[in-house]
Amino acid sequence: MPEEKPKATSCPNCLKPAIRVGNEVTCEHCDAIFVITKKQGAKVKDFGQLRDHEERLKKLEALTASEQAPEKPEQETEPEEDL
Repeated sequence: MPEEKPKATSCPNCLKPAIRVGNEVTCEHCDAIFVITKKQGAKVKDFGQLRDHEERLKKLEALTASEQAPEKPEQETEPEEDL
């Protein structure tokens, strides 16, 4: 069975733009995935995924930034000679 392509739709909760794949609607504004059926209508399947991904991304960016930051070598100072 071929995979269904994502389609533009509106969120069943906030009515803002969302993405629909099959019977699931993903809304980034609500940070939720809704399952839509004829009998039950829209039900929340999962929420908070975007927040989780953003937190993981921030942690990874912090790790890579600290690894890429050049270490400042300690400057060797020569003692000044008194004249």
